[in-house]
Amino acid sequence: MNISIIIPVYNVQDYLMDCVKSIIDNQDMEGIEILLIDDGSSDKSGYICDKLAEDYSYIKAYHKKNGGLSSARNAGINLAEGKWITFIDSDDLVSKRYIQDIKAMSKLTNYDVFIYKHINFRGKINNSTDNTSMKLEDITKEQAMYTLHVDEYGNYAWNKLYKKFLFNNIKYQIQKTYEDIFTTYKLYDIANKIALIDNFLYYYRQRPGSIVYSKDISKKINMFKDRYIAEKELNDFFVEKYPSCQKQSEVDLLRYSLVLCTYTEIYDREKDEIFNQAKHFLKSHVVNLKSNKIKLEFLILLYKKLPRLYQLSMGQILKLRNRKKK
Repeated sequence: MNISIIIPVYNVQDYLMDCVKSIIDNQDMEGIEILLIDDGSSDKSGYICDKLAEDYSYIKAYHKKNGGLSSARNAGINLAEGKWITFIDSDDLVSKRYIQDIKAMSKLTNYDVFIYKHINFRGKINNSTDNTSMKLEDITKEQAMYTLHVDEYGNYAWNKLYKKFLFNNIKYQIQKTYEDIFTTYKLYDIANKIALIDNFLYYYRQRPGSIVYSKDISKKINMFKDRYIAEKELNDFFVEKYPSCQKQSEVDLLRYSLVLCTYTEIYDREKDEIFNQAKHFLKSHVVNLKSNKIKLEFLILLYKKLPRLYQLSMGQILKLRNRKKK
């Protein structure tokens, strides 16, 4: 077995079949296995997994007690027989070139990680880029770390192809949102050689029901706490090992410190130790961002110098946003 495609599955009966079809339609699947990890779904997702495994010899279905996305990914890693591993979220789609390109990547065995572009979509996808030939660029670890802050590449688990050995001592953190941010940089750090693929191979579906787009304020604040912790770990890591990448990381840490403090204060939620750390970071940080970050710089200064005005202004903005969503 050469490549293992791991798909965590949880209550996605309306999307799962389209996801799998986008991978396998008219493709040569020799040397590839698809692992469907049903993470305790309560809808028909588990049945769909079993049906797909029954219909296609290269698809395997596994069922486990619900443990979250990281738990499902880790289970898939442990079960994978391929030399290479990649992930696909079960409500997303991939390019028509996806299989042929990851096969081509896997033949370049001197690399340990390939990073390719993704496109966000809500309704129909624009697959006009599917016919472009694969463009590969050899990059340094510093350049790879920099792509973590570039939207088209990012921290995401799913737009990369990894050699399986990278996961021998690295796993996704259980019960964390933004688990990719906690993990991807560690994989880059131990990789020997990394390549950037200048092609859009992955289509990320933005849908209201997904974890990241939750409307529940308590869930949002817990997510922002996870994001703050992840960005703090990443920033500390860059300060120690990749100082050339630290500035952009610091901007992201400032942004999510501000978001966490804003939601906690406006919605009058518990001000715990994580909140206090984020607030201290904002208060103690001398804001000197690049001109294209002027909006963030202004908001941080307003928060620091005129906190009451900031809370009143942002409170009104959040109320208007919530009304529009209803």
